[in-house]
Amino acid sequence: MKIILCYVIFSVLSTFGVAQEPMLDAKPTTHVNDDKIESRLFEVLQSSKRFENLDIQSNEGVITLNGVAKSSEDREFAEEVAKKLEGVIHVQSELSIKNPDKVVDFNLLKESLRDIQQEFIGNLPKFVLGAIILLAGVIFLKMGTRFVGPVLERKYKNHFLTSLMTKVYLSPIFIIITYLALQVTGLTKLAVTVLTGTGLAGLAVGIAFRNIAENFFASVLLSFQRPYEIGDLIKIGEHTGYVRQLSSRGTTLMTLDGNHVQIPNAQAYTQTLTNYSANKNLRRFFQVGIGYDDDIANAQKIALEVARNHPQVLNKPQPIVHVESLGASTVNLGVYFWLDSSKYSQFKVSSSMIRLVKESFDRAGISMPDEAREIIFPQGVPVVGEEGSKAEGNEVQRFTPAFHNLGDDFESEYSEIAEQALQSRPLEGGENLL
Repeated sequence: MKIILCYVIFSVLSTFGVAQEPMLDAKPTTHVNDDKIESRLFEVLQSSKRFENLDIQSNEGVITLNGVAKSSEDREFAEEVAKKLEGVIHVQSELSIKNPDKVVDFNLLKESLRDIQQEFIGNLPKFVLGAIILLAGVIFLKMGTRFVGPVLERKYKNHFLTSLMTKVYLSPIFIIITYLALQVTGLTKLAVTVLTGTGLAGLAVGIAFRNIAENFFASVLLSFQRPYEIGDLIKIGEHTGYVRQLSSRGTTLMTLDGNHVQIPNAQAYTQTLTNYSANKNLRRFFQVGIGYDDDIANAQKIALEVARNHPQVLNKPQPIVHVESLGASTVNLGVYFWLDSSKYSQFKVSSSMIRLVKESFDRAGISMPDEAREIIFPQGVPVVGEEGSKAEGNEVQRFTPAFHNLGDDFESEYSEIAEQALQSRPLEGGENLL
């Protein structure tokens, strides 16, 4: 029995000893030689002649590659060779590529094109829906233009204003339609960017072309307010003439000399404007001086009778003859009269009135001395007795001016100016806003 017990104990102890022996051999110690790894890898890469300024560092199996590779394939080659060396745990490549601007990575290009294609296919339904919204919006705007246009045409009676105001009224609808289309397609950020850039560009253009913008907006205001029409005789600043055209840049006048004058709309809107044709009845005035020895009341009566009997002078308002002032050698009378400037020329009628008053004063014996006169008597100074003809010289002569044979053409100059304008070359093309 003792022999059996000893045998069992010996067998157990023997088994335990056999099991522990391989555990002592399972812990081999391995040492990484970084110098050998660096030397071996440097020899292999340097012999390939693909690298410049090559520098290899190894730290406990971690390889760091520095230098310049001739291409991306060469850089990948270096990484693969380093990974296959014994004892290498990780490879960290810091190799740069020589002339990278000349290297085209077709794989990246293909991947980019593939991504774009997939994104386009995925967003294609959104694009189609956005296009449908835009198309429906364009059709709606055209229908709105056909409806709003005639209404505004009757209101403004001007093609330029009608077109401009139609766009102003329909612009909110256009903005809403555009926003909806961009919202559906997911391009709202792009829309904000474009609108912001457009606003900045518009500000820059506005500053650069400030005068052009001023003239354009002034043309819009002039078209709205219409302070003058085609054919009106106006005076803007120092320029007087008949209106021929209003463009987006300026107002074109034809002077009484037949010359074209173009005034920028900004000046036409801000400067003093005189419209001689706004009221067809125009008052004219001229001054005539008579001697101190002449009968003032009689001279007034004669001048007034000339004005009242002139066929081109209006009776309402009535003509007036006033004593204006006392000069050095004359009593100055002011003759005021009205005429229809739409029919008759103010210059021709004024000329006729001055001539007839002068002739009437001559026949009535009314003197019209100038301010200073030197009298020369080549035959000597005549002597007049006490019973001379002084009383006879001052006697008032009655007469009636003859108007039946004036022989004058009093027609307004506008017809002549208009004929000259048709024969002349226009200063600029484009639509006449009047």
